[in-house]
Amino acid sequence: MLVNKNFLICLTGLPASGKTTFASKLKEILEKKFTKLTVSIIDPDIIRHTMAPNKFNYTLEPIVRERNLTEITKELSKGNIVISDDLNYYSSMRTKEYDFEERFKKIQNSDHLHVKSKILFLLAINDGLSLEEIKNSVNTGTKWLKSVLETLVKNEVVGYSSNQDVYYINL
Repeated sequence: MLVNKNFLICLTGLPASGKTTFASKLKEILEKKFTKLTVSIIDPDIIRHTMAPNKFNYTLEPIVRERNLTEITKELSKGNIVISDDLNYYSSMRTKEYDFEERFKKIQNSDHLHVKSKILFLLAINDGLSLEEIKNSVNTGTKWLKSVLETLVKNEVVGYSSNQDVYYINL
């Protein structure tokens, strides 16, 4: 069960299908359930309207999409729950997951993150990782890595499946 951990929800659908209404109601529900987290709705229509308030300008769409991704990334990095209220059906937005994956890889490969943060980040974006997979992604000694993982398991932040021999985020 998720207990005050952030996540991203991407709504998809055709124009005027009720995504914005659903996003607003979902936000209310999530704010009641996850009282320690902020819930943000990122709506490219609002971004679009601030850039060209009186008419649609198709030439701005690449900028709108980039700002949309930037806003989502910014809110997620703050630890917020994010609802992406977007069409998500056109081919250029099908790369959204790829864009996030590339951005997360950049964070993961950053030398500015502490080892524990890198481990938690890796486990948050993967369903489960073996000790070897974590070791290959984190530049540290095996003994110390095992010690950190043992502490995270003891504190119930991370779980370990002996059947699959993988570590995972405890939800």
